[in-house]
Amino acid sequence: MLGLLTGFIGELRQTGVPVSMVEAIDAMKAVEAIDISDRIALRETLRATLVKNARHERAFDTAFDVYFSLVPSVPDGEGPGTGPGEP
Repeated sequence: MLGLLTGFIGELRQTGVPVSMVEAIDAMKAVEAIDISDRIALRETLRATLVKNARHERAFDTAFDVYFSLVPSVPDGEGPGTGPGEP
């Protein structure tokens, strides 16, 4: 999931949405607390942590829809918190 989020953050930056390192870390931590198979929860969590200005909301929504429509669903056992040594 880390690579997926890093790629998405890169896409946001390319579209002009400024995302700081701290915001990226906050987003990654927040995603660990949700069910990533819930697309609405994922969108809202990332939006809350990565979008700091209303003028960037449309760019975020477009990037999310495009980026996450190209990514296959995360198989069970491969989401956050399921790596080696993690519960």
